[in-house]
Amino acid sequence: MSRIKLFIPAGKASATPPIGPILGQYRLNLVEFCKDFNEQTVSFNDTLILPVSIKIFNDGEFEYFIKLPTTTFFLKRMLEQERFSKFANNTHIGIVTISQLYELTYLKWMNYENNSSKINQILTLIGTINSTGIYCIY
Repeated sequence: MSRIKLFIPAGKASATPPIGPILGQYRLNLVEFCKDFNEQTVSFNDTLILPVSIKIFNDGEFEYFIKLPTTTFFLKRMLEQERFSKFANNTHIGIVTISQLYELTYLKWMNYENNSSKINQILTLIGTINSTGIYCIY
């Protein structure tokens, strides 16, 4: 059994590079995977880049799990920024309010299988926000 992690745009999986060569070396049925993935993600915004974890079994069968985009992806979208600050303590690139923080916590909460509390999730998000040069009003 092999595991692969890829980042694929929603609804845009195809057998062309980079997805095709990566999955082709495992003799995965590319047409079946791409068709199934695109059907499942057709309702998503096509600019979302989704983390996908694929389990490939020895007999050629596979199963995959689609997760939500990373926290930093959502933060960049919220602030309409391409990059974060290189000097997080000195330069702030934007402000995140408590309502935005709660909304992001709710989105990320759906992605976790563990039973960590929302307080821990919020504290983790605040740490991520502070380390990327974003000012958090809370």
